[in-house]
Amino acid sequence: PDMRVLRLSGPRLVTSAHTEMNTFLFSVGILSVASAVMAMQAPVIPQPMNFTMGQVTVTLSSNFQFKSTHSSSTLDQAFQRYMGLIFVRSSSPTGSTLEEITVDVQSADESLKLETDESYSLEIAASPPSAHLSAANVYGALRGLETFSQLVMFNFTLNTYQLYGAPWSIKDAPRFPYRGILIDTSRHFEPVRAVKRVLDSMAYAKLNVLHWHVVDSQSFPLQSVTYPKLWNAAYTGQERFTVGDAKEVVE
Repeated sequence: PDMRVLRLSGPRLVTSAHTEMNTFLFSVGILSVASAVMAMQAPVIPQPMNFTMGQVTVTLSSNFQFKSTHSSSTLDQAFQRYMGLIFVRSSSPTGSTLEEITVDVQSADESLKLETDESYSLEIAASPPSAHLSAANVYGALRGLETFSQLVMFNFTLNTYQLYGAPWSIKDAPRFPYRGILIDTSRHFEPVRAVKRVLDSMAYAKLNVLHWHVVDSQSFPLQSVTYPKLWNAAYTGQERFTVGDAKEVVE
């Protein structure tokens, strides 16, 4: 995620009255700036490179569907995953609703490299409700699906899933090609389920590289078929990874 720190400083004031007034105005100024910044932000992490939004609320159908013009098992699995992530409870919408999002992928090439194009365009119309996601490949589509999922919220009062701020026009691409995180299980063991949770959270933040530091001189928790005694150097007999565990994480 793109995080920036803004340091504000001002002149030192001598009198206490001036100091109090300056502190008050300074605080109001910060609040005003924060409100203005928030007004320009999309409820998406990280912020899209370019976007426009409106003021219309769109309601999603209780039979909402993901559709693709491109046959891909990767996309099919992503559709199932996001159905579970977005629609965690039943809803009862009324009136005009958004029935589907169409995903258009230009290339069938699913090879993943550092220079892979992860850009996407997401268009969500308000009247009539429609949604279209286009990307150069499945990886850009995955980033766009994550953005779409973050725009959808559940209205507990109306018992409906809604998308605020329509119409949306988002054109986004990663600021950096390498966006990674490191897990060091050689010095601080974490079970496979914890590693998987990190992988899931990486997708939510659109990170693309996991550096899994599995072994080191402190411990060797990974099973080796060639040298089966190596994992005797694990912290304990229960803090280990089998070959199957590693394969499951990588795949």
